[in-house]
Amino acid sequence: GKPMIMSCGQADSHEIQAAVSTARKHCDDITLLHCVSQYPTDQSDVNLKTMNALRRFGCKIGISDHSEGSLVPVIAATLGAKVIEKHVALSSSGLDGHFAMKPYQFNNMVEKVRQIDVVMGDIKFGGDFELRRSLYFTANLPAGTQIKPMHIKTARPNLGLSPLKYD
Repeated sequence: GKPMIMSCGQADSHEIQAAVSTARKHCDDITLLHCVSQYPTDQSDVNLKTMNALRRFGCKIGISDHSEGSLVPVIAATLGAKVIEKHVALSSSGLDGHFAMKPYQFNNMVEKVRQIDVVMGDIKFGGDFELRRSLYFTANLPAGTQIKPMHIKTARPNLGLSPLKYD
């Protein structure tokens, strides 16, 4: 009944499907992480399209990233990653110290990811009503004037007829 995060590392699509099917017997909240099990991962080997392909299993997606820097996690967040796993180390020594982020770098990455959430926003078509244009006459016309294209302009604010009604 608890949320589950599964890193897909070396698993092929059949193994991922089997793991998800088994996990669903006990859990509804599953996140699959795209993971390249290469330390460090060259950017050319990340293949973030694979992370998006994990959506076919009906789970949330994320990344277990072993590349240097924050580019991959930031792009992954833009593509919809709900979980980002990144190595953090206080020094450059040890197995993953040479590619792990320092705490300040991790903090910078988190800030970028949070900004992405704001920038991505919501789906919104049409913009602000007042900023749209309307059809206007270019001058006051006497009654009975035959209206010609030279008499019409589009301008703001949106207080009149839509330009779609020009004809």
